[in-house]
Amino acid sequence: MPVTTLKSAQNFEEKGHAEVEFVGFRYTGSQSMKADVDIRERAGYDGPAKFQRGQVYLALLPTFLDSDHVENANMGVHALEARNDFEVIYDAERLAEALLKRNYLPPEVFYEGFDRYKRKKLFEKLDLDDAGRVYDKDDE
Repeated sequence: MPVTTLKSAQNFEEKGHAEVEFVGFRYTGSQSMKADVDIRERAGYDGPAKFQRGQVYLALLPTFLDSDHVENANMGVHALEARNDFEVIYDAERLAEALLKRNYLPPEVFYEGFDRYKRKKLFEKLDLDDAGRVYDKDDE
């Protein structure tokens, strides 16, 4: 369960043309499904190719894109909200619960070589303090 994002979303946010938020989303359809063009292109999701019912997927997705600076300003989390087979999760407590339930810490956020942008966004959302890394300890 990686935390996925598109590099373009980060670039737009750094320029002040977007707001990107750490969200979760759950597939609620009756059968598993492949990520379609709608999810990849309109939502900006660049993660695993298949969705299993009930599983929470984590992503940094645009919640706002400035139409004066971004050509496709209707992409982002709105594309998932518009579908009836996905539930978008914004609540920090529910996102933390999803991580704890799976007993999973995304390596790109918590382990050596972490992505600073993803780490910052996740820590802000879950209201975590970054105490740095503990060296000379086993990461596992």
